[in-house]
Amino acid sequence: MEKKDISRKVLSVIEEKHISPTPKWQFLLKAFLLWLSGAFSLLVGAAGFSVIIHLLRFNDWDAYRHINKNIFSFTLLTLPYFWILFLALFIFIVDYNFKHTKRGYKYRLPIVAAGSIFLSMFLGTAFYAAGVGRVIDFTLSDRLPFYNQFGNRRPMIWSEPENGRLAGMVSEIKTKEEFSLVDFQGQTWLVIAKDASVAPMISIEPDVMLRIIGGLTDDVSDNPVFQAKIILPAEHFGPRPRIDGLHCWESPLGCPKVNPMPDMYRDTIPERSMEKFR
Repeated sequence: MEKKDISRKVLSVIEEKHISPTPKWQFLLKAFLLWLSGAFSLLVGAAGFSVIIHLLRFNDWDAYRHINKNIFSFTLLTLPYFWILFLALFIFIVDYNFKHTKRGYKYRLPIVAAGSIFLSMFLGTAFYAAGVGRVIDFTLSDRLPFYNQFGNRRPMIWSEPENGRLAGMVSEIKTKEEFSLVDFQGQTWLVIAKDASVAPMISIEPDVMLRIIGGLTDDVSDNPVFQAKIILPAEHFGPRPRIDGLHCWESPLGCPKVNPMPDMYRDTIPERSMEKFR
């Protein structure tokens, strides 16, 4: 008797509130959206990991003593924390979506997290090999001025002439021992390269990107003067200096490139092994 009463009450509530069964297609759509969101998050996380590989590979390991004499402190200073957090966020989203799929509850969180990390690293490595990390880093560096404050700090680290570090694009060859360089703030410098040690196979000519270790001088010039002690290439540096407020692709000078060393520098500046500076 009680069961019949309960059944009648349930039917009465269903009729009063006009409750109807949820269509199967809604469950299928929800499942599809969960898997789609998870797959998208996995790809975005993998793209972030490809940027991490790119930044770590070109992290000035050859000149770390001139940035921070302790390799451990240098590593802590230059780790791409933004991209590490970015990767962690999307791994969390992948885990969340997977746990809410039809059979996701059967798997323990550590297993799901480990699988997400492995897939992100595997796909991220493939993306890096395809150049995705470099493209993302360069695009953000060129399009978002504040990106260098948290995403890729290399231009900031090499924009400290008072601490002996300067980087930018060669804009003009003045003499056999002097050239002009535009830094990442658009400031033009007169660089004195006399007696400077130049990394092997480096090119010093207009449009070429350089990292320079040295110091400020009191020499009088139309532009601030920087005495170079060591000249290094600046490959995969990310952003390009602006010349007269223009990006490199908008400037008549064009964008940085790498060409053989001009004869004037080949004859006057010694090429030495950089092992002694490491």
